[in-house]
Amino acid sequence: MPAESETRDRSGDTSTLLRAPDAVAGPPGSGAGRSTVHRVLPLAALAVVSALALWAAGGRLLRSEPFRIDSGLSTLRIDGLEVLTEEEVSSVFARDAGRSLAAVDQFERLADLEAMPWVRSARVARVWPNSIAVSIEERQPVAFLRVDGTSAVRMVDSEGVILDFRGAAAQPFPLLTGISAEMAIGERRSRIALFERVMEVFRDRGEQVGRTVLEVDVSDAGNAVVLARYHDRPIQLQMGNRHLRHRLDVFLSYIEAWRSEFGPLRSVDLRFDKQVTVMPATDEEGSA
Repeated sequence: MPAESETRDRSGDTSTLLRAPDAVAGPPGSGAGRSTVHRVLPLAALAVVSALALWAAGGRLLRSEPFRIDSGLSTLRIDGLEVLTEEEVSSVFARDAGRSLAAVDQFERLADLEAMPWVRSARVARVWPNSIAVSIEERQPVAFLRVDGTSAVRMVDSEGVILDFRGAAAQPFPLLTGISAEMAIGERRSRIALFERVMEVFRDRGEQVGRTVLEVDVSDAGNAVVLARYHDRPIQLQMGNRHLRHRLDVFLSYIEAWRSEFGPLRSVDLRFDKQVTVMPATDEEGSA
């Protein structure tokens, strides 16, 4: 009977029942393609393990001797110094001696450097395999500064930053008074700007005139008081805070006439338009 024979043939064909089906793509949620996923997952895990191994090996390499900063910081390169010493700058990197260059936090070291009063700006770069390059821009003082209430003399730059005295930066600066560390930085800058305007008009009249300025008092922001040396005698000039060039010209134009009329002078008040107040020196001051 053909039907029974066909039935027996189908039920006895065990090869068809035992053969695994080929992997085919199926709709989402179906079991198709799972064998492919099972093959991909071990490969991904192997890639992650390999990356971690490479990272660990790289870390060990960067910590090896060729990448270590010399314990004496001999590979620290510093330029731009005139006032500061290499020892002062090197002290910022003392914690990095003997460490891997990769461990140096250059942004933290930059912040440490720029916290130093004499440093206006700085750059820090790691130079592989084991060097650090440092470039410093130092502050430029514009005057000696008498600290209020003391006999100590400091220095100050045009941005109002008060600096400790450094002989290497000393020039024939005038003495500046009327500024204190307690004063707000904005107010300091405003008064130093007045000081610099005064110095500019004096220097514009020639180097010799510029050097006559001994001291500038900016205690009153509306009146710069200049102590200048004229004919080897100090004269106090009250110049206000405007028309400075004109007021200096008035002084230079009439000083000889005033001296001829009044003798040695103690002070000249130049603050008022069309009016100058001249104060002769006392007998004791005139004979000094």
